[in-house]
Amino acid sequence: MSDKLDLPTNEFAFKTAYGGRSLSYKMAKHYDKLISMADGNKIRVIDDMESYTSDALAQAAWVASDAVATTGVAVTSESSTVAGGSYAITLTTGTSSFTSDVSVLRTLTASSSYLEDVENSQDWREYNFLGFIAYAGAATGAADIDLHVGDKFGNWATVSLGVIDSNHAQDYIPVEVKLSSMSGSIDWSRMKYVKLVLTSSMGTSETYTIDEMILYKYSNGYGPVNGNTIKLTAGADNLTRGMIVKVVPNGMRVFVNASADGDEEAIGILCTDGDTGDDVYVQIDGYAYQPVGEDPSGWEAGDGVACAGASGAGIAEAASTMADAFGRYIAPLAGTISQYGYALIQIGNPGATPSA
Repeated sequence: MSDKLDLPTNEFAFKTAYGGRSLSYKMAKHYDKLISMADGNKIRVIDDMESYTSDALAQAAWVASDAVATTGVAVTSESSTVAGGSYAITLTTGTSSFTSDVSVLRTLTASSSYLEDVENSQDWREYNFLGFIAYAGAATGAADIDLHVGDKFGNWATVSLGVIDSNHAQDYIPVEVKLSSMSGSIDWSRMKYVKLVLTSSMGTSETYTIDEMILYKYSNGYGPVNGNTIKLTAGADNLTRGMIVKVVPNGMRVFVNASADGDEEAIGILCTDGDTGDDVYVQIDGYAYQPVGEDPSGWEAGDGVACAGASGAGIAEAASTMADAFGRYIAPLAGTISQYGYALIQIGNPGATPSA
């Protein structure tokens, strides 16, 4: 099998090739090897959760430090609250308040598909991000859940996974961690562990479901880039990954899209941070997750999507003529889409009519 991946050219081809699964997180799991995109992106599956057909299998892979029902955390196989495919895992806190932090540990092994893996550990040096899909049963606090990754020498890097507010609780969300933002000195060429730590600030009987944990090199802010990128010069300050952007003619500079200027001028999604004069990268085609900025009742696959506001964050349904659309709505991330949830969109709309 070639390391190059030919991306599907339309929705039908995408569903045929990948079984209807969402491209960002489901594509890679069919190949136990490094995948090189057209833009140089690399994706590696850490755990697709598909083998956990029973609680016992889930518990054998994700081992809880304290599985006592009252104060610990239970690991169970999940077959209903999944982002795609058939299985995920759910962590459930005990029925009494925690007296100390509890953790759930996944031990990594080397793969013969990756020649850089040695000493029964994994080499993560080619990647910049670790991501997965989360579904929280209730809102979480800033210090409730931490992610720890460890090397074979016993060193750890850590980061708090942050708040899941009430708008995003009971909804599927992409969680993304920039590896360079993690605290701690670690040997990224000898990675051995992934650990989720539920801290003593967690509430009782709370659930947290995770699915499709992957590594990747380039990000559009909510998941790996799946499509072509171009390099442009930033024409404004405080541009951040995930913003929907437009280009103006004066030197092909990229700006955050302003809704009043016509959404047909948007060209894609920013994949790097930058200020005026910086070189930034923009994903101009392919699939991407974006937060929904309006109540999506009535949305159907194929509807045009436009910017939800001048901040460049979020999408709204575009006019049915597609004249103001910069892409198309494909599907919700999983389940039933809701406001503040995340939609899978296809960037690129050659039928858009530019404004004067």
